[in-house]
This record gives sequence, structure tokens and C-alpha cells, in this order.
Amino acid sequence: MCKVSDPVFLLGAGFNRDARRHAGRIQGQSIYVGEFEIECGYPLAEDLACLCFGKVSLSNTETIEELFAEAIARGDWAPLNKLYHALMKADYYIVPRLVPNGTNPANPYARFFQRFRGCHFLTFNYDSLPEIFLLSLGAWFAHDGYGLPVKVDLSPAADREILSRRSKSYVLHLHGSLCIYPESYESKKEPGGTLEWLVRKETPSYVFDPDAISHLFLPYTRISAGNSYVTVENRVVAPVPNKATALQQDFIQAVRDRADPILESCSALVAIGYSFNKLDHASYEHTLDALSRSARPRVAVVCPDAALLSRRLTAEYPGIHWEPREATFEGWVDADFPGA
Repeated sequence: MCKVSDPVFLLGAGFNRDARRHAGRIQGQSIYVGEFEIECGYPLAEDLACLCFGKVSLSNTETIEELFAEAIARGDWAPLNKLYHALMKADYYIVPRLVPNGTNPANPYARFFQRFRGCHFLTFNYDSLPEIFLLSLGAWFAHDGYGLPVKVDLSPAADREILSRRSKSYVLHLHGSLCIYPESYESKKEPGGTLEWLVRKETPSYVFDPDAISHLFLPYTRISAGNSYVTVENRVVAPVPNKATALQQDFIQAVRDRADPILESCSALVAIGYSFNKLDHASYEHTLDALSRSARPRVAVVCPDAALLSRRLTAEYPGIHWEPREATFEGWVDADFPGA
């Protein structure tokens, strides 16, 4: 389990930037599976206009968050589904090549997770790259690794002893996970009655459903859909300008509550590839407030524009010591993890 002297990691979209390049034989945004070329990659903010809306670029008056909000307002879920499908596709094809028993185990992600297995990871990303890696290292398990109890099912041949094991690392999805949804209803009979009624639970439980990437979580498998099934596009906080309402979801609140004591007792927060976008202020403010209650609040900012970002954040949060580390994730790993 994580020690107080260990850092806690905060992962943003830039954390995944180098993954595709290390996945094997690549051309453009594609990777090769045998002789077949598969278009695949973890999309960054600059990719979303084309990927989700078919736009070459945005006008000076447009933001990608506003486009998502407008689509949701008119009941058009296609742009979000394109984003979530791209992320699951990247998990499906890229991560198996990078894990220790994959085709390219000598990569910065493998070095990172091997070095810091046993630490905790906070993420604003929707993908499952961290937990798939940590599961392969025996440091994370789906039934408790999201920071709270999760209902799981196992494949028929699985050794059920795995359910007694405990995660050394938590992966806390602060904007939700595509693999988790709340079970908010249950069937109950009235005393002396014969009919079962659907009743809202006082406290929801949470269901592990990795959908199309189930094979990456073996021996865990999907749970059959019940009355509370939630489709993938409704499991996470959408990338829209105003996230305040979505951040009140039960799962998000439960994850935040689990993250707070971890932040309050950590030696440092290492933010990798996270831009602290001002539109995400309602999200990261809670995280930084919890960190501020630690003995010596410190954040190492790992991204190419870390110096500029750290100056802005120092002005906004002067009680936190900000350390810029100007590098991509890969460059930071090659420099032996400075600041961690």
C-alpha cells in the first residue's frame, strides 16, 4: 500500500500522448495488427474537432467544450460516442503491446508503472490505461482498485481467491470511468406481497462493466445488464464548459471522498500532462484544496509548457509550492522521474 512518503500522481490527457508511438509498427495515427492497418490513438484536445465534429479547425469564437454542450442540448450523442469509442479502441489495441508481457515491454509506461506500483493515481481521463497496467503487475484489482467496493464477475475458469486480494494502488477517476456505472435500483417485495417492485436504493452500489475491452481485465468479466444499466456515454462527466452538476454524481462524489485523505497525507502531487484548463476549475479546485491541507503542499507539473503553467497556478494557489518540469511524459521518464 502507498506510504505517506510516496507521491500521488494526477494524470491528464497528455499522459497518453506517447503511448501510440511505443505500440509497435506505426504509420500516422495507425498501428498494424498483423498485416492490417488500424487507425488508433488516444485523442488530444486538438484532435477532437476533427474526430468528433468533422471540422478541420475551430473558429475564434468556438471551443470544443461548447460544441459538446450544444450537441448534448439537442440530444445528439454521436460526438461523445466518437470520443469514447476512440478511447476504448486505443485501450484495446495499444495497451496490450505496452504491458510487461506485451510485444514492446521496454517503453516509458512500463518503466513508470513498475517504478511506482503501490502509489495512487488520480485521473481526469476516461480511459483504462493505468488500471490495465497495474492489474498486469498485481498491484490493482477491479473489486476495490477504484477506491470503493465495486460489484464484479469472474470468468468461469477464474480462481475466486483473487477476490480476497487487495489493491496496493488505487486509480481514482475524478470524472468517472467508462467501465463503471452506478446500480441505483433494486427489486423488492412488499411484506406479504408476491410482486417485485423496482425501488431506488438509499445508497447506490457500483458495477464493473468494461464493455468492449473486457479481455484486458481477465479474470474479470462483464456483469449481465440489469435494471440499473447505464450506457457508456452516460458514465462520465462530459467535456463541457459547466461540469458543476455532473460533478455531483454519486460515483464522482464517492471517488472525491476517497481521494481527499490520500492528498492530505501525500508527500507531493505529480501532475503529468494535465493543463489545469480554467474550464475545469470546478474539478481541480477540489483536488488542490485537499492537497493544501497536507503538511507541505507541493505539485510537480510535468508537461512541455510547465513553467508558464506553474506561474499561473502560483498566482492562483500561492499556498502550494509549484515545481515546473518541462518535458513530455517520455522525456520525464528518461530523466529518471525528477520531482517525484
